[in-house]
Amino acid sequence: MNMMYFTFDDMTGAVSTLLAIIAALVVLTNIITQVIKQVYTAEGVPAQIVVAVVAIVLTVVTMVVVLIILKQVVFWYYYPVAIIVGLMVAYGAMFGYDNLYHEIAKVTRKNDKEELK
Repeated sequence: MNMMYFTFDDMTGAVSTLLAIIAALVVLTNIITQVIKQVYTAEGVPAQIVVAVVAIVLTVVTMVVVLIILKQVVFWYYYPVAIIVGLMVAYGAMFGYDNLYHEIAKVTRKNDKEELK
C-alpha cells in the first residue's frame, strides 16, 4: 500500500489555498447577490436566503470543478461538506470575512484549551 505523507509546507499550502478559495467565494457571492437583487426584485424574499442559496450553489459547483480538474473521485460525503462550507461562505458574505475568521479562530482556540485540560 502506497502511503501518502504530507509535510508542514504541503499542509500550510493546502490551508492557504482553501482560505483563498473561501475568500473568493465570499466575494463572488456578494457580487452575484447584488446582481440578482438588482435584476430580480421579488417581494418577500429575504436577502439572506438569496445569499445562502448562491453561496451553497457556488461552493458545490466549485468543489466539483476542482475535483474534476484534479482528476479525483467525487464521493457522496463531499456534498454535505461542501454545503457546510457553503454556509460558512454565506456567513462570510452576510457578516464579513473578518467576522467569519474571528468565529473560526474562537472555535479553534476553544478546542485547544479543551485539549490542554
